[in-house]
Amino acid sequence: MSEENNRNYVLGCDIGNGFSYVSMITDKDKDPMPLMPNDMEMQRAGVPTTVYVSPPDGKKIILLEDGKAAAKLSKYTFHPEHMVSAIKSKLREKYITVPGINKPVEVSDLYAAAVRDIVEAAHDNLKHRVIKPVYNMVFAFPANLADDAAMLDTMQRAIESVEIGGKKIHVVGRLPEPAAVAIDYLYYMQHIAPEEIRIKSNRFTVLVYDLGHGTFDTAVVTAKSAGDPYTLHFKDALPDVGGKDFDTVLYNEIISQLKENYSYEPTTPRQKEFIRQTAVEAKLSLSSDTEFEADIQDADGEYCQISISRERFEQISEHLIMQTLEMVQNMLDQAESSGIKIDCIVLSGGGSEMPMVEAGLKELAEGKYRIIKHRLSTAVSYGAARFGIGVANRDPNPDPDSGKENNTLPAPDNDPINKIIRQLTDRSYGLWVPAEGKLEGEIRFVIPKGKQRPVTSEPLQYWAMSSNIYIKLYRTRSNNKVASPNDMECENIEHITFDVEPNVQYTITVTLEEDYGIRVDLKKPSGELYASKRVVSK
Repeated sequence: MSEENNRNYVLGCDIGNGFSYVSMITDKDKDPMPLMPNDMEMQRAGVPTTVYVSPPDGKKIILLEDGKAAAKLSKYTFHPEHMVSAIKSKLREKYITVPGINKPVEVSDLYAAAVRDIVEAAHDNLKHRVIKPVYNMVFAFPANLADDAAMLDTMQRAIESVEIGGKKIHVVGRLPEPAAVAIDYLYYMQHIAPEEIRIKSNRFTVLVYDLGHGTFDTAVVTAKSAGDPYTLHFKDALPDVGGKDFDTVLYNEIISQLKENYSYEPTTPRQKEFIRQTAVEAKLSLSSDTEFEADIQDADGEYCQISISRERFEQISEHLIMQTLEMVQNMLDQAESSGIKIDCIVLSGGGSEMPMVEAGLKELAEGKYRIIKHRLSTAVSYGAARFGIGVANRDPNPDPDSGKENNTLPAPDNDPINKIIRQLTDRSYGLWVPAEGKLEGEIRFVIPKGKQRPVTSEPLQYWAMSSNIYIKLYRTRSNNKVASPNDMECENIEHITFDVEPNVQYTITVTLEEDYGIRVDLKKPSGELYASKRVVSK
């Protein structure tokens, strides 16, 4: 293999809260190949992303050791107080305290360590295939982070801080997880599925239901055979609902049974961790079995038997499933009100393996939509890998050591599979303005919902009565379909102050950028740009 061809390969990475998966495409007409450790369990479900932080200074952080997950090695699991899970959801905290570590640990260091071990495992897999290491990466992120460019930049910086074999990882693209699922599913149905079931229409729209370990994502995405191949119409997420919450429900059920039947309550981190692992086993088992039983040792070494039926599990988890179904119903309502026909609902994420997910969606769909389970663990990584084909080929030399900046190069227009997903505004945006007869003023909406980013508003005139102009930027709430001056269902994003010359009339425009930044431009009466400020919507 030539060095040039090797540089055009890209790792598609799904760095999850619970499990991670990495894959790569060497032949664009075939499925991606998974690049995982040889452990059969990890090949199927992905690498557990719980890391072990070594005391006392926390400098050594381990996700994988000799191809085995730290989360499953007894020498680490016997010290669960030093283990950190759901790293991605902790990135907003920046620093966390880990018992036994003498100073707070930077979460981005944990995230970077997880990436390092995952990529090193991928490189080991490539070595066995006689392929040189690949350092370019596309990473997928939860839909709830799509509006948070600052957080995405934090994730990217952490990834690009990783150095392996003297070379750094180079992020060449990033995309929402539901979009990655849609890319993989739609390509599969158009090119790989048996001929008799392939998609024939030049338009195909899916609603993605992605229940991962840490979050629930959903989005409506359309594939087209001409023009922009993928359009992300709507997206939404439950950042606090995921597979781990179903684990917690089962954990509490086990604790309740132990208390009631054996008067036993775990007190040490090790005892609690064992019951947590039993809860995870119960969740996996109840996806295929109707009953789960296990023996748990109490503090005196006596065995306590617990038993959970699928019916009981579904009963105590109903509140979690209902939250996801309510969000799906809202997405379906939005699609209907916008005249968008959804062809099927695609399930993704390990949590979607639970029978109650498919059953709930079928009841909600009432036969109007097909419910498809699609590569529950691998679709995000596969979609990121396919997205990466076009990204890699944008530049004939995307070598991270070349010094050439290529993150913002456009994707080729003649490659419909790899064009970047078109982003539409999912809310209306406006500015506060004085209003005659209204002491409190009003919000004037200048950019409506459903516009393609980047989009710039019509200009608004502001008369500077003093040496400052105060701009109050608002947007409607995510589920709001109405945008009018009297609509109070909106939220303030930012207050922006411009220092200006008094007694001059200025013009203001608002631009919603592709990376979810918001730019406010202030122009003089002549049309010359006077000042510009940018914020990131969160």
